[in-house]
Amino acid sequence: MVTLYEIKQRIAEITARLLDAEELAAGEVTDETLAIEAELYALEGDRAMKLGGYLAVADDQDALAVVAKERAAYLMDRARAHAAKAEKLRNTVRLDMLATEETKLACGDYTARIQAGREAVTLMPDFMPWAEKTNRADLLRVKKEPDKVAIKAAIKAGEQVPGAAIVRGEPSLVIPRAKKKNETEEVNE
Repeated sequence: MVTLYEIKQRIAEITARLLDAEELAAGEVTDETLAIEAELYALEGDRAMKLGGYLAVADDQDALAVVAKERAAYLMDRARAHAAKAEKLRNTVRLDMLATEETKLACGDYTARIQAGREAVTLMPDFMPWAEKTNRADLLRVKKEPDKVAIKAAIKAGEQVPGAAIVRGEPSLVIPRAKKKNETEEVNE
């Protein structure tokens, strides 16, 4: 099977031959230039078919990606269900041990023990207003991060912003999908 690279290389060779033949013919249309042009058009058709094939395979890969994502979502749901069941079983053991006031339990391959809970801070809804009102900045943490929207606006306004620049991303390929017959009818209704 001929690769896209080989087709493009062959097109470049034929284009060079065509330019040479046209130069020798001094603007006249000859059988040789017509034959070379026919060869070039055939190769361009091969190139278009090859690229169309790539797009068809890409379309198939998109469909496979959708199926894989659905399968992954299903498996993630199953994993969450298994983890929840395991946590529920461990909690049952914990509650039973607390009810019987056991601190250590040895059963089969497993040994379980009750450990005191860790200290944690719980914040009520009125904490933030109180901390701000009483200027308790020592109890607050401020997360600073760049505001890209504001930076872009400043640069576009002509302001110098050291360490920041507006860059254009890579060009993207857009492939409009042909509407199916029933989609077209729904739009027209």
